[in-house]
Amino acid sequence: MAAFNSMINVFLVSLCGFLLSLYPKRNPLLPTQGLKLLARLSISVFAPALTIYSTSAAMSWSRFQQALVLVLFSTFQNFLSLFIARMFRCLHDDPRLAKVVEVAVGTPNQLSLPIMVMLSMCKSSVVNADFENDGDICGEVAMSYLFIYAMGFYVSFWGYGYGQLASLKKPRESNNNNTAPTVKTSKLMVAAVFLKKAIFNHMLICVYFGVLIACFPFAQDILYGDSGMLRPLGDAIRTIGEPTVAVNCIIMSGSLALTFSSSRAQQNKDEDGDDIELSIISNKAGDIVNVDSPIASIPPLKSIFLHSFLRLILMPVVMISLLMLSIRAGLIPKEERLIQIIIAVEAAAPSAQMMIVSLNELQVQDMAGSLAYMYLFHYVLSIFTITGWTTLAGYLIYG
Repeated sequence: MAAFNSMINVFLVSLCGFLLSLYPKRNPLLPTQGLKLLARLSISVFAPALTIYSTSAAMSWSRFQQALVLVLFSTFQNFLSLFIARMFRCLHDDPRLAKVVEVAVGTPNQLSLPIMVMLSMCKSSVVNADFENDGDICGEVAMSYLFIYAMGFYVSFWGYGYGQLASLKKPRESNNNNTAPTVKTSKLMVAAVFLKKAIFNHMLICVYFGVLIACFPFAQDILYGDSGMLRPLGDAIRTIGEPTVAVNCIIMSGSLALTFSSSRAQQNKDEDGDDIELSIISNKAGDIVNVDSPIASIPPLKSIFLHSFLRLILMPVVMISLLMLSIRAGLIPKEERLIQIIIAVEAAAPSAQMMIVSLNELQVQDMAGSLAYMYLFHYVLSIFTITGWTTLAGYLIYG
């Protein structure tokens, strides 16, 4: 039931973003430029702050050691998902959409949705019984574990997935006929760039920084203690990170709304055949900025169903089965039930909203719109699948 309530929460927040991007009709509160700005803020400000707070406030060195198994499960899940999705590339008609679906399947929502699910589950006496029936402590520990789990997400997405999405960006046309010389890149240099993106990307640096703080209790006291010298700084980090989940939901639904509005604009194309540009009114009265609005196509039904089958059905079967085998083999201690339920929740998670956030940031908005269409069906279906999978996992883990 916790998963079901969390998905309804996601739906209501997303509905807000959808309406903000459409109304008022002549001057929407969240136009294209506003969506791009939110995407940049989410990736560069909100998410890093939430990462630092969650990995530093309730984490300790002993808990970090226990949670390292989460990194292994996360990395394995993401790269296995990418591999499986790549095998089905040939079933898509559009090669660009095929690449987007591949990355989407291999990029599960490992933070926004699981955070809401776990905070809701920690209110249950069955789950928080391992924390002396304190739901707040259970929630804080679960948040820190979720960000440790997300280390695998950062490795796979920033090391591979983001580059795949960036390759979809169409190069700008140049009026100069002179072409720049081609620079050959060695395999060693390619490997070095991959490691830099996968291990030293800005989100993982935030995880390292948060865990470093957690390793020194006096640093935690200074930042988060009642009488800590830097308590205002700790509170500021927490406050800046809190909008992350809501903002990502709004960006996802806003992309879908802008796709609808741009489609209507295309239908109202003038008789001369000129492309329609969306007029976006800025905060300054009378200042109108014209921004090209790429038209997204509705994905084929087989692409929509294939994406949801791989992410919502096949991967949960594989990962929950692997989880049960790991518990039986003693790889995960039976008493670490919070870690076990987190792995199950992550296995059942739909594709990440970060996909649409990143496509908007990269200004590949035609693919962002197409993916938003897919997510509309995907997230509605996930209300039932994640509820079913987490209910089954809860029964297997907690009895």
